Amino acid sequence: MSPLRHAAPLLALLLSTLALAADLRTVAQDATEPKFVIAGGKVTGLCIDIYRAIEKADPGLRFTGDQAAMPLARAESEMAAGNIDANCGLVHNKERDQAYVFIDPPLFPVDYLLLTRRDDPIEVASWDEVRKLGAKGQVLVNAGTGQVKRLEDMGGLTIDASAKLPQQNLQKLASGRGRFYYVRSLGLRGELKRAGVADQLRIPSRAIESTPFHLLLGKHVPKDVVERVRKAVAQLAASGELARLLDKWDDQ
Repeated sequence: MSPLRHAAPLLALLLSTLALAADLRTVAQDATEPKFVIAGGKVTGLCIDIYRAIEKADPGLRFTGDQAAMPLARAESEMAAGNIDANCGLVHNKERDQAYVFIDPPLFPVDYLLLTRRDDPIEVASWDEVRKLGAKGQVLVNAGTGQVKRLEDMGGLTIDASAKLPQQNLQKLASGRGRFYYVRSLGLRGELKRAGVADQLRIPSRAIESTPFHLLLGKHVPKDVVERVRKAVAQLAASGELARLLDKWDDQ
């Protein structure tokens, strides 16, 4: 048998592998720990682990660019412009539903809490109760996040979105510059420790709401690649791998 005949099957396999290869451009998001944890010039976190798990489930998929970070608003606009392909860990809203492709099943659920000071006895069970407080119910929220738009859409709330970083809002709340801090439960205990306010603030016993977080792809991403990503995420959800990764990062 000639060397060419031996090489033909290998060449066919190589071409098949190349045909299945798909790079998905992405970025990390600033100030979103533990989704993305930026330290010492390296980005780790829950979403980085999810990207690697998807690549393992479908070796032809590869996420690139996740070691560079930018604000969420810019990351969304870059995806809408077709300059990046994927964003990890975002919730539904009207604008995103129109602009991007949401991958189901969700990556993980997240409870949202209204954090208060330990010396404040207030308990609220609904947004209507917060509205009735007026200016005395000021809600702190991280600037540049999807939560800002969510609270604005609700209407009637007194919102302060001037601080970008979670630690800034935790310290503002501790010092009385705000009544509540609207924050995700994911990674909260670690944030409290890092901000040095764990003994000053109170985590409520129940969430104000719970919402699923998704992987989003740009509408420019080919439909066959979207389907492969969807299949990989479904596989990770069914196997329990997504839940395991969430547990890993929940207290960090």
